[in-house]
Amino acid sequence: MGKKHFVTRAFTITELLVVLAVIGVLLALLIPAVQNTREAARRVQCRSNLKQLGIAIHGYHDTHRCMPPVAMTSRNPSRPHVIDAWGWPVCLLPYLDQQTLYSHLNPDGRMYVFKDYFAKNKHIYPGGETHLSVLQCPSSALWKNSQTVGSYILSPWRSGYATMDYRANMFQGRGGAFTAASQSQQIRFRDISDGLSNTICLGESCSIGPDGNSWPTWIGYTGHISGLRFQASRQYPLNGPNKSRAADYWRHLPLDVASSFHPGGVHFLFLDGSVRFIDESIEFREFLALCHRADGGDGIP
Repeated sequence: MGKKHFVTRAFTITELLVVLAVIGVLLALLIPAVQNTREAARRVQCRSNLKQLGIAIHGYHDTHRCMPPVAMTSRNPSRPHVIDAWGWPVCLLPYLDQQTLYSHLNPDGRMYVFKDYFAKNKHIYPGGETHLSVLQCPSSALWKNSQTVGSYILSPWRSGYATMDYRANMFQGRGGAFTAASQSQQIRFRDISDGLSNTICLGESCSIGPDGNSWPTWIGYTGHISGLRFQASRQYPLNGPNKSRAADYWRHLPLDVASSFHPGGVHFLFLDGSVRFIDESIEFREFLALCHRADGGDGIP
């Protein structure tokens, strides 16, 4: 019997190109699906964060019979240009399973505590560098700690504090869910005449200011109260006029605009504890009405 000869057939260039093209198409279809799945998971976590903050706010209100202030301030006329004070997240620490951290910070309501502490000890207030996952949106591009990233050189006493992605609704300082300072009018749930389900409590906000000088640090406002609040503005829509994930994204956001890195909108916690995703194209008057606690639903203070 003669020997059998086996011929090995190789891919032609055309066949190889076809295979590569098919793989490319499959990847083009798969990658966006994976990204969308990951973003969906991040949005779920963000909503969960706000839910936990809502429970903490209700716990605080049950105990103190009022909302926490945006900042625990007591103005000192002899030091009018020094701006630092404990922030509203510190008030909520005992209701977020962070009693140990709260006791360690031992906030007493004084102003100037952060700058004075640094001047005396040459490092930031201990505990202020602690990352709290409940205050950080997983989709955010915000740096985890305050630092110099723009044209503004951040003072050493303001650098290194842990950041957050959620801010209080103050509505131009007078009509929101929070009052500006602990010495101002205390806001109670009974004062929310529009109803708890119709009034925004907290919202996402990742701005550090166009110059990089207004970091949202949970321990308090270390340079500007805008780091603790957002305000409705006719000039800037939700998410700002031109937001991206680029390294200098903050240049397109004002100090206290509500913004997120979720496509198309921003998560908000309402005073009844519900969390809603509001489309960034919402009509301004409608958004204004949701921010004001007692306007009758028409958006006019």
